[in-house]
Amino acid sequence: MTTIKISVPNETDEVFIVGNQESLGNWQPNKVKMKKVTDYQREISLNLTFPAEFKFIRGNWESEAIINKIYNQPNIVISIQPNKILQYNIQGWTDQLESYSTYSKFLIKTLHSNILNQDKKIYISLPENYSEAIKYPVFYITDAQNLNNFEIANQTLRQQSNFGNFPETILVGIYQSDRNVDFGLNDTTFYNTDFQDYIFDELIPYINKNYSTSSYKAILGHSNGSEYNHFLMFAKTNPFNAFVNISEELHLLFPYMEQEWYANSKTLYQNFFENYNGKPIKLFIASGKYDFWHRLKAGTVIDSLYRSNPNEKITYEQKLYPAEHNNLVAKSMLDAQNFIFKDYKNFENFSTELSRTKNYNQSITDFLEKTKQFGDYEMTIEDEDIIQTIVFNTKNFDLFQQWNETENSDNQVYSNLILGSILTDIDPLKASQYFDQAIAEKDHDIYKFLPSMVYNEVLVLKKSKNAISKLENILEYSPKDALEINYFIAKTCIENNTDLSKGKKSLDYCNNHFIENRYFTKDDLQKLENK
Repeated sequence: MTTIKISVPNETDEVFIVGNQESLGNWQPNKVKMKKVTDYQREISLNLTFPAEFKFIRGNWESEAIINKIYNQPNIVISIQPNKILQYNIQGWTDQLESYSTYSKFLIKTLHSNILNQDKKIYISLPENYSEAIKYPVFYITDAQNLNNFEIANQTLRQQSNFGNFPETILVGIYQSDRNVDFGLNDTTFYNTDFQDYIFDELIPYINKNYSTSSYKAILGHSNGSEYNHFLMFAKTNPFNAFVNISEELHLLFPYMEQEWYANSKTLYQNFFENYNGKPIKLFIASGKYDFWHRLKAGTVIDSLYRSNPNEKITYEQKLYPAEHNNLVAKSMLDAQNFIFKDYKNFENFSTELSRTKNYNQSITDFLEKTKQFGDYEMTIEDEDIIQTIVFNTKNFDLFQQWNETENSDNQVYSNLILGSILTDIDPLKASQYFDQAIAEKDHDIYKFLPSMVYNEVLVLKKSKNAISKLENILEYSPKDALEINYFIAKTCIENNTDLSKGKKSLDYCNNHFIENRYFTKDDLQKLENK
């Protein structure tokens, strides 16, 4: 049996699978219906023959599922029996294209707000590989009706998460048909608490209920949206972990406004910095050098307030950009999201903590806890390589042994080579012994460590003959690496005036058998010829 799961954009979607064989309905559009598992998930288990070719529809050919393309939906083709459950994320339906953006893949939902007594539109961009089995952080952005702002936030998240720099993240855009009413930032209302309650008590619970979310939430506001963010942050029931305020304001700081309004906003910020003692939060402020003077001043004032009242519960940063009011969003977006996710896979912090504590297990536990606050995370091979490199670079043998016992307990042969490399600057005699053990065990990975071994014997221990002997022993069991090994024999003999006839013989071998390699070039051989 092959199990196929899909996520759907609407609770009411009745989905049929249609394809090229009897179990798939032989291309009859309303024959094989998928089972409703949750409001937004459908699934089916089938006996298939391969290759299997199919589509998802809502019972007719006018309503094909939109998965990767908006128009001309291709068939899904599975050539061989899959070894795991097949999962697909349906973005929308071809008969409902008005609810699907042509700029990027995101859903457009209309929700009724009882608090605001009106329908509110929201944009939802899910990770490319969205799965109900994974918990994702959520990044909210106001003024989503400005697609430029929404798109730059969406594309930055997508690109950086594809490279593993950010966690895969759900982006929620809050569409505002009348932002001045929503925010209520004026000399009468100061700010609109109903809109705050809509975000806190209706929108966030809706997203948490209908999508797989972690507890980590951030919100970005631009222009008046940045000022409105203040009041969300000041609120005792604030659900957000991080705030991004682009083009700050301190309540309509214009020449013709009463300065008491400015003083009131400034006092609120000062009191917040002085007295906040809640959960740890992050605050990033982006200011534009060529922005409106009062917004530039607001960013400067807030920065000064924090510098005068630092708070260990608030991670804070303000940056100034050569930008005006609108392009400040694009100029600052990457920095803003880097700040929000600064604890995600923060290898610099891990390196610092490791050097400070000299305790691998404590440092890696702290690293993983900070990373996993954003949602589900499994360390990749690349992440493991970085961790190993950081441990290696400490040149601390005790730390390396701690790492080895925790992460590499079943790979002692490989450890001989790494330990030999790490000990060259700590205990070169012991390093030489580890290299001898690797050679005795005929470790074929040793060609990767030839420079370290030669460095240890020749430059540290000043025993060039030992290096030559080791290289000759390696050559006996690893003839496939003869080119590289002969190069190091030639280099060691000629540069140290030791057994020159042997060095000349190895050099001739390299010239006669030269191919491109990682260790030397034709020019390097010529330099040895000229010595």
